[in-house]
Amino acid sequence: MAAIPTPHFTPTTAETCNQHSLADDFDGQNVNLEAVLEEIQSKGYAVLRNFFTAKETHECISELKHDIAACSDPTPVAHTSGPPPYVDWDPTVTSGKLKPATREMGVRRLFHLATNNTYFRKLCLEDNRILGPPRAMFGNDLKLVQSMALLKPPGSAEKRWHQDQGVFRLHSSTHGHRCVLGWWIALDDTDADNGCMHFWPASQHNGIAKHELPVPSGPTAHIYYGVAAAPPPQETVCVPLQAGDAIVFDVSCIHGTPPNRTDSRRWALQMQYAPADARPTRCPRDGSVPVVAEVGTVFTADVTPARERVPFYDCEASPCVEPQYWAFRRAEAVVSGGSDCHPDCI
Repeated sequence: MAAIPTPHFTPTTAETCNQHSLADDFDGQNVNLEAVLEEIQSKGYAVLRNFFTAKETHECISELKHDIAACSDPTPVAHTSGPPPYVDWDPTVTSGKLKPATREMGVRRLFHLATNNTYFRKLCLEDNRILGPPRAMFGNDLKLVQSMALLKPPGSAEKRWHQDQGVFRLHSSTHGHRCVLGWWIALDDTDADNGCMHFWPASQHNGIAKHELPVPSGPTAHIYYGVAAAPPPQETVCVPLQAGDAIVFDVSCIHGTPPNRTDSRRWALQMQYAPADARPTRCPRDGSVPVVAEVGTVFTADVTPARERVPFYDCEASPCVEPQYWAFRRAEAVVSGGSDCHPDCI
């Protein structure tokens, strides 16, 4: 396992960051789309309370438990350039340092829910409550960039401050780099102790921050990929949620989650949507402004030295993390759209 870098989330962070104001929240059962989009434009995120019913939350948990039970046993992680497996076991489990009491307590993430599970495919591609904000922001031609279950088990490490666009690097002719909208839906009650979402409000207005990999390359090094400079704790906001509450956010807004310091799990769903014209960018060798790739460009991960690799993922990352992240440049599924809307475009 890679060496652990200086944490982004410390007890000082918890003492210094601000608590999210409940007065800013929205009724998840009666959503005012215009007001929600204004909140996202201003702060970068909006909180919708009681977005899922108790029944829907239970159904999601049941589906995830079923899929985890069917997954293969954990094995040491290999350094691979291919797409991630459906199940991502926590590094403490794959390294043999921890034997979880149950299988579900050892899983860190499930990828591509809409691809692998009929229930989640319907949720991600047909539920108008979920599709409403991205359609209102981008129009009807949408792609599901990815769908995931974020299953922070007891003792799981922090998710460092980052922008999802620091990974996707997508660009839209109509929306620029602010062309991906994400959902984060709590399936358990979340707080600062078990790893609730934290944001640096309005940071989406500052563009894509420099990201880096602060540890030597290794099979779990990608876990620590994040912004090179953590935001000032006093400017960040902690957003506790109850099971069924949701956050919809501009993924260019810097966010992260602290470690799970409890004995209980912290489960959540995450989905990200982009408009049909979103395209990946690549960094030219001279380090100038990233350029948008042509339609149909196929990016293949390469294990040659970063300075000899074309196209680059992030010219300044050292070591380069392209093998982990080029796999996410293709959309998981088409939601709706015409001939210009197909997964291979991103």
